[in-house]
Amino acid sequence: MLSLLLRTIEEIIENEKKVTVKVTQKVTVNQQKILKSIKNNPFITQDELSKVIGLSRKSIIQNMKKMKNNGLIKRVGAAKNGHWRIL
Repeated sequence: MLSLLLRTIEEIIENEKKVTVKVTQKVTVNQQKILKSIKNNPFITQDELSKVIGLSRKSIIQNMKKMKNNGLIKRVGAAKNGHWRIL
């Protein structure tokens, strides 16, 4: 029983570490603007984001790639008819 309790405590500690890592990810000002724009319009294109935020399309693509890799956003559906989902 003591070993079961110890294992449970270790699992709780491990889960807290994972949550802390997820929460403390740095989100830049531009990424915050992208998230806000996606929240307002999940069907927004990268070209539209570029115009709204005032960054080059290349910068938008780079920021969104980082955000996808960090698990902040996800593309749902086809490239042309899909939409963005904030995770």
